[in-house]
Amino acid sequence: MDQNQQPSTSKTRIVTIGTLIAVVLLGVLIIRNYAPGGGNVSNLKPVAVQATSVMSAPQAAYSISGIVKKVSPKQVFFETNSLDIRTANITNTTKVIRMLPRDPQEVQKENEEFMKFMQNPATSGSTVIPPTPNTAPEKEVVLSDIKVGDRIVVATTVDTENLKEFAAVEIRILAE
Repeated sequence: MDQNQQPSTSKTRIVTIGTLIAVVLLGVLIIRNYAPGGGNVSNLKPVAVQATSVMSAPQAAYSISGIVKKVSPKQVFFETNSLDIRTANITNTTKVIRMLPRDPQEVQKENEEFMKFMQNPATSGSTVIPPTPNTAPEKEVVLSDIKVGDRIVVATTVDTENLKEFAAVEIRILAE
């Protein structure tokens, strides 16, 4: 039995060694044919690379909504769904945007067109994807346009879960 196993083991070794040689030769051929200068390292020239920042990492964005209770020149006080009062501090860069109302029939028509396209884009007759429906038009306004009773969404860069007061990046006044 040992005699029968020995030739089998030596055949396995030969196949393994042959495979390793083939892989090494293949690697050498690939390097020679695809490396700059045909694999000749002496032809390589150093390249100076300068890393530049293409874009900065985005800041985390948080938002909280509520109904305006009081507006002052530097703050907006609003009541959240959990009935607590929060204060959005206004900075020089705070944007105030009013969301404009839309015609309900127009919104329904856009919804139907969008759903028709999404259910079967090949037979819709158009290669252009229609805009996502319910995108409300908006207009940049000033702080004095915010009135008591307005529903707002305040965007900030800090987690507002445990904060009663924070700087507002943007305040959106929702359409009625």
